[in-house]
Amino acid sequence: MSNQKTDIWMPLYIGDYLRDTNRLTTEQHGAYLLLIMDYWVNGAPPDVDSILAQICRLDANAWSIAKLVIKPFFTITDGKLTHPRIDREIQDARTKKLGAVRKAEAAAKARWDNRDASSITSSNSRSMLEDCPSPSPSPDNTNSKALVVAKADNVPFGKIVDLYHQALPVLPRVADLSAKRKALVRARWQGIKPESVDDGLNEFKCFFDIVSKSKFLTGQSTNGGGRPFRANFEWLMNESNYLKVIEGNYHA
Repeated sequence: MSNQKTDIWMPLYIGDYLRDTNRLTTEQHGAYLLLIMDYWVNGAPPDVDSILAQICRLDANAWSIAKLVIKPFFTITDGKLTHPRIDREIQDARTKKLGAVRKAEAAAKARWDNRDASSITSSNSRSMLEDCPSPSPSPDNTNSKALVVAKADNVPFGKIVDLYHQALPVLPRVADLSAKRKALVRARWQGIKPESVDDGLNEFKCFFDIVSKSKFLTGQSTNGGGRPFRANFEWLMNESNYLKVIEGNYHA
């Protein structure tokens, strides 16, 4: 029996225990329980009376009497007291513990894999925006409202639409900024997580500049000679389309 420790808990099947030990005295119950608990923690003890008496907290005389009813629960193997039932329980506990560890490791790996995949997607999604310069505030507007920390509920919808119109005059104009369109813009703004309003607006400006360089998105090319496609504001603010644009899917 290996001396590898299991967890700090030990199963005790009350019905089985009481059935097997109904002839033990109170002192013998205590000695037997101490012996099996030591077995659980340290493995099979040597068949040496002085050691067994010490484990059971009994003097030599008391142990000489108690061992007559306690040792029959064990089998002497290679000079040690072995207990098949305890051995099976220890092995079962180790198997369950190993299974739990592997399950936890697999779950952790899955979380990290998902996180890595998300990071890669995020990195790829922003790769085309990295060339856009960050806004450089002039000394006289450093304390302006445009440079305050951007908040998720402080989306400059009108300025974003203005940037769209300026960068993409060939695309349909936004006549009405509906609730649906505002929700799409707000989601993109929250995804950017700008440190300031100016930073956020710069991200949108870069995005619209990317769109302006796509012949397909601006209606300057056709697929198979059909009617040319032209993106519009709502289409561009859709999450799936937004990601495809900044990943370069329409710039082949």
